[in-house]
Amino acid sequence: MELIILCTLFFIGASFGSLTGVLQYRMCRDISLISPRSFCENCKKTIAIISLIPFFGYFFSLGKCRNCGSSIPVMYPVIEGIWGLVISLSYFITKDITISINLFIFFFITASLSLIDLKCFLVPDKLLLAGSLLFFAGAVIIKNEPVYYPILGAAAGFIPLFIIHLIKPDGMGLGDPKYAAMIGMALGWKGALIAVFFGVIIGGLFGVFLLLTKKASRKTEIPFIPFLTLGAWISWFFSLDIWNLYFL
Repeated sequence: MELIILCTLFFIGASFGSLTGVLQYRMCRDISLISPRSFCENCKKTIAIISLIPFFGYFFSLGKCRNCGSSIPVMYPVIEGIWGLVISLSYFITKDITISINLFIFFFITASLSLIDLKCFLVPDKLLLAGSLLFFAGAVIIKNEPVYYPILGAAAGFIPLFIIHLIKPDGMGLGDPKYAAMIGMALGWKGALIAVFFGVIIGGLFGVFLLLTKKASRKTEIPFIPFLTLGAWISWFFSLDIWNLYFL
């Protein structure tokens, strides 16, 4: 029975891994997520249904487009396999499907937004709204927290970065504080502050490294969402330990 659950979760995770690639490709090009159907980037022909099966479709098509024979990047099945393993291992460790799915959704949404920001310096409002609604529902329904708790978390994430945006709008866009508000709904106000703190520190250190190695100038645009995501992941697993260490 457990093997069936693990295999099912792997397929679900791989499906979301495929969706990650779709979100990145289409949102960066302002293409609808619904239409047209998935197509080959080389010949623009619609991809066969069997080739769209998450993870396994790549091997069924021998890693090539059935229409023009062009190679399909191996990163697609790799990403799908990683996502499948993430949710499967999460369940294997926790033995709780609810916790596993909750953790997976958090990782999926934050990672997807990070990849989109890395690819095209974009923080889609539609994806932020969807994530916010899911995290709010998760906090109130799954975690059984008071309604005001995720709202406080959103405020704790939004306000510090919004102040930076007001002071230096050319250095930080409005998408960053909105993203921090979204993850704050999942992490609570303590977790949100810790996520923002580590995101700023990690991002700052990376910026200094680029300046020292002359790989960037002070005017170089650097996506900040991935650093906030790293801070959010640190906060997800260690926020209580960090908070107790420094404030108790």
